Formats: sequence, C-alpha cells, structure tokens
Amino acid sequence: MAENMNNQELDWNDEVENKPAARVPEGEHEFMVDHFERAKVSSENSRYVGQNKAIVYCNIMDVEDGPQLCVHLILNRSFSRRLSQFFISIGLMENEEGAKLKMNWNQVAGRRGRCKVEYKPNFNDASKTHAEITEFLPPAAGKKWGGF
Repeated sequence: MAENMNNQELDWNDEVENKPAARVPEGEHEFMVDHFERAKVSSENSRYVGQNKAIVYCNIMDVEDGPQLCVHLILNRSFSRRLSQFFISIGLMENEEGAKLKMNWNQVAGRRGRCKVEYKPNFNDASKTHAEITEFLPPAAGKKWGGF
C-alpha cells in the first residue's frame, strides 16, 4: 500500500511538480479519515438548510497517490443509515440491528474503513465526472477496521 504524501509540508522555496491527479477506479477502497469540519447546510435549495453537517475528508489509501475525497454527512434523522454506515465502517459502532451510538466526532480522525467509490456527473457540467464515496462498508467478517 502506498504511503499518502498529500499531507507533506513544503518549504517556501521547495520545488513542485505538475502531476496528473490519480484516478481512483470505481469499486471498494480502503480509506483513512484525515479530518472533519463542523458546518451547516447552506444550499438554499435544500430542505435541510441551516442544519448541522460534518464535512469528512477521506484519504483513499489503496491507490498510489490516492486522492482525498470529501463527504458531507447531514446530521438529521433521515440520514441515520448513512451516519451509521460511516461509524460502523470506521469501527466505532457495532454492525448489529438496533445498535446505537452517541456520535463522538473527536474520535474519527485517523480511523480507517472501507468505502465504495463511483463516478458521478458534475453538477454544473454533466460531460465531466468526479469520484464520490457513495457508500461506507462494514468490515469484512473477522476483520476489525478503525485502527490507526
């Protein structure tokens, strides 16, 4: 597995190289949560405007020079399944029907999990696509994700 070099600080006089962005193949991938930000839904076209959301930055770990994909998790009961999938994937919630968890966002940075990546059309230009995490996956039987 390639070491993610995206978080390497440069000095003011360092050299940079113009490299093409790594293309993540569609399918299942290992990710690590880099960090998250607390935010509010701001889209005026959303019925959730003004509600809390977490913007989670996930580094794709099993692709050389893997990109960082951003996921917006709206903190609303109608998104409980997606939130549960996220916390199950990173090992902070049991994967059992009826399991409950008090969300502790301070524990998510550095956690690992698996996700499904698909390419979706860009909102403003349907001729272009972008990689998107469409699903968070539970750990495989006998495997516990989440560790550092």
